[in-house]
Amino acid sequence: MKNLRLLFGLAIVVMAGFFASCEEEENGQELGPTLEFFSQGITTDTTVNTGDQMKWYWQAQKGDNNLESFTVTTGGANVSGFPKTDIDKDAYTDSVSIEAPLNEGSYKYNFVVTDKAGKTANESFTVTVEKLQVNMTSYSGVQVYGALGDQSNKDLFSVATGEVYRYNQLTEDQKDSIDLVYAYSDLKAFSNQLISPNDLPSDYHNGATLPNTTHMAKVDDVTFSEVTGNSIVNNIGDLTQVNVGITEGDVIAFKTQAGHIGYLKIKAIEDPEGDGWGDADDYIEFDVKAVLADDIPAR
Repeated sequence: MKNLRLLFGLAIVVMAGFFASCEEEENGQELGPTLEFFSQGITTDTTVNTGDQMKWYWQAQKGDNNLESFTVTTGGANVSGFPKTDIDKDAYTDSVSIEAPLNEGSYKYNFVVTDKAGKTANESFTVTVEKLQVNMTSYSGVQVYGALGDQSNKDLFSVATGEVYRYNQLTEDQKDSIDLVYAYSDLKAFSNQLISPNDLPSDYHNGATLPNTTHMAKVDDVTFSEVTGNSIVNNIGDLTQVNVGITEGDVIAFKTQAGHIGYLKIKAIEDPEGDGWGDADDYIEFDVKAVLADDIPAR
């Protein structure tokens, strides 16, 4: 009996659908188009970062009438490239890639397919745009000693590791990570400068060489305490110098050969023994704020 009741219920549902369809036909109603979005792209309301690439993939299918046009709008305006009127009349498959706005907020994107009879199918997506928080690497109180003619002083700094090295203790792999050298006036009249590793004169480190080029520049419009990962990525552009003179309080922008970017602030330039520059005891101390290459957002 239970099975009979179930079959009877299903028969009623089927008959109801049949009569509804017949009623639509009798009233002259036509089936409109349909619109479906695919999981290769956005299919629901979503949250993205400023400047991200947003992608949608879809297929529109005709109902009783041929497809005529497809429109994508946001903020009351057409997205570039839309509306399209030269679409396939039976099934229109397409995609669009749109760069997320650079301002935070909520944005609605509307997709509408229209057929020859003016019937439509549409989908809308609300996209919440948030500001990307860029990861920043910081080092405090880094002490780098002045480069001497021999290889014995800890005069080499790596942005990637935050470590200071002696040339005579470097492995080959470590040589590839050295980004800055501190030098002063005992050789070649350098007077308290940060120098790109491969720009050192041949009489430093007993003539040994390092591969990397670091570009840098002294900046006057940066408050070091306010530097963030975002400000580093947004504000550091092309740099051309391979050495820069320094004094206490200077802020130096840098960009390494490996792609690390950031700022350092000179906190102190010290001659502990007070016997003039050029000794093994002379050093600088600085703080670093950097965005390592792997943390720079793709654009």
